[in-house]
Amino acid sequence: LGRTTLSFGQRAETPESCLGRLAGQIDTLLTNDQPPLFAWHLRSIKALAMSEYAKLTLQVPQSQRHTVADRTKEFVDFVGTMADGLKRDCSDPNAYLRDGARSLILARPSEIDGSLQYMMVGLPKNWDPNRAYPLFVGLHGSGPDNPVAYPSYGFGALSPPKPDAPANPTADMIHLDPWGRGNRSWRNDAERDLLEAIDLLKTFCKLDPDRWY
Repeated sequence: LGRTTLSFGQRAETPESCLGRLAGQIDTLLTNDQPPLFAWHLRSIKALAMSEYAKLTLQVPQSQRHTVADRTKEFVDFVGTMADGLKRDCSDPNAYLRDGARSLILARPSEIDGSLQYMMVGLPKNWDPNRAYPLFVGLHGSGPDNPVAYPSYGFGALSPPKPDAPANPTADMIHLDPWGRGNRSWRNDAERDLLEAIDLLKTFCKLDPDRWY
């Protein structure tokens, strides 16, 4: 890729600088002992960013609707947002594992074709891995089809809680939001990805079999 500085929103960086910032921050965090789920989350974010960067280096458009320039601008914005988030509470495992304020991004090789797929997992506040929780599955509708779009949204600044806000009825549930390969209407391989995600979730979370939503 060329080194031309790109401007997307308020951001002016190259894909290389964004990826370098993100990878460097993650590598630094992983030099310390991290909880296994948080370490998996960090490695997943790095792998997803590197996978999307590799596509950019081909300099071949994905389609007429997705030019190299468009995808490059998206990469700079999404990956830069994640790197910025790691300067704040996104670098704290407690935000994910204790406070329930952030969702883990957990990637895996697909059983179908070995491609890199991911899911977002939101744990309840003071999550106890020995307790069975209700499961709330969120199936996104038509939205951005860039694989790092949804993960980047989870790295933005958190809004302060409103004291008069009503109680969240799903606060004490485990939230699972699979990627589902983008806008695939949860059919065929996207449906299989959902089932794979649930199976993977069961390897580290206990779920109440009578309360799945």
